[in-house]
Amino acid sequence: MIIRNSVILIDQIDMDLASGLHPRDAVIDATTHRFRPILLTAAAASLGMIPIAPEVFWGADGLRHYR
Repeated sequence: MIIRNSVILIDQIDMDLASGLHPRDAVIDATTHRFRPILLTAAAASLGMIPIAPEVFWGADGLRHYR
């Protein structure tokens, strides 16, 4: 997840540099444009893992080990 997000950010920086932006401006522009999608992707992945936490949430009954 972290690697994918960093690749997306680096790709945006490369596109900004190719369009002629100064490196500092390219980094600032890329982070302002890609921060929200990266944050939402990380939040969705993290929240999606909550139901599989064993015996903490409802719906995790199937993960319990019966004796």
